[in-house]
Amino acid sequence: MPILTALRLTSLVRSFAFDFGTLRAISLGSDGRFFEFSNNYRDFFSDADSKLSALLDFQATYTKSDKIFACLIPETSHHQ
Repeated sequence: MPILTALRLTSLVRSFAFDFGTLRAISLGSDGRFFEFSNNYRDFFSDADSKLSALLDFQATYTKSDKIFACLIPETSHHQ
């Protein structure tokens, strides 16, 4: 009789694991559409955070496009 009880318990655990896994997959599949991922660093800081304002100042300084590129090209000489 103890072997039969162990088999019933094993069968019960397997069915519970299968049912739980199935329900979990269904719930993750249906609710997964509401998850959103963002790589915007501003989502992690409040507007009053000093680290965010320092980063924004840093970016404003070093990402300007007011640079001038100069290239000096020597005149070609025809001396041989």
